[in-house]
Amino acid sequence: MKAVYSITPFKEITISAIPSEWVSFAHALSLDGSIIEFECVADPSPYRHSVHKLIVAHQKGHKVEFQVHTDGNLIVKGDPQLMAVLSQNAKFPPVGLEKGYHVHIEHYDIDDYYVGKASVPTVFLLS
Repeated sequence: MKAVYSITPFKEITISAIPSEWVSFAHALSLDGSIIEFECVADPSPYRHSVHKLIVAHQKGHKVEFQVHTDGNLIVKGDPQLMAVLSQNAKFPPVGLEKGYHVHIEHYDIDDYYVGKASVPTVFLLS
């Protein structure tokens, strides 16, 4: 499982994993305080930075948000019920999808019920 991000010139996080890693990732989202470790990416191009870990923080009453911490690690936070929705988006089936299939997790202005406005746009990528 790998993760990279850029804040400039574009703002995006990409997390890539094989199906079994996505299952573990989805489970970790249900556990407040979980830490998900990532493999180091030597050349994150076209992104600027490789991520070492992601911290899960449950916050009742808050929409889901991905944020880049000042130490360069990621934080995903939100209400446990909304984190469960995010978890469902991370469960790629073990067969039937090609490498490169991806899901965008970002705020949409039209009635976005679970992703907060401050969330960094994030891509879940099947590798």
